[in-house]
Amino acid sequence: MKHQLFTYFLYKIADWYRQDGLKDQNDVSVLKALKLLFLTVSAETLNHDDPEADRANLLFNYFNDFRAFPLGHVELDIYKSLTHSKGETDYYKINNESLIFKTVIGELGENPLYAKIDQAINQLRDKNPKIINYTAYQLVELTHKWDSWKFFYTDGKSERIPVEVMITEPKVFR
Repeated sequence: MKHQLFTYFLYKIADWYRQDGLKDQNDVSVLKALKLLFLTVSAETLNHDDPEADRANLLFNYFNDFRAFPLGHVELDIYKSLTHSKGETDYYKINNESLIFKTVIGELGENPLYAKIDQAINQLRDKNPKIINYTAYQLVELTHKWDSWKFFYTDGKSERIPVEVMITEPKVFR
């Protein structure tokens, strides 16, 4: 389920490029995708009056293994999958430079959680419409401003960040 949602997320990020008339070849690298995933999942909590109480309905319920890595928040299951597959699936290829879709996303099938991803991306766009133009390293700098990364990345150790911390912390999107 997590990987299917991630594939849909990547498709919507690539679509954001197309909608904004940005360059033909996007710069959605593995690093940039992982940063945008964290920021998108975090932005979704802004749609809830009480995100802690509503945790079961959050994308954090699916993307629930974020770690504080040297380059910011990383969803470990997704990272491992991308590393193992060398960034290539039946649907897309992602590397250190760009994201390319190989097939039409409709082949993923229907999933009611896709609407949650759409809403979360829209929330992120509302908070910072230019964030899609940030480089991967500008996104790293942005995620380094988050309290969860500051607290859980210590002495070069990549610690697991509790979902509760990410849900309740102040959000930084600029």
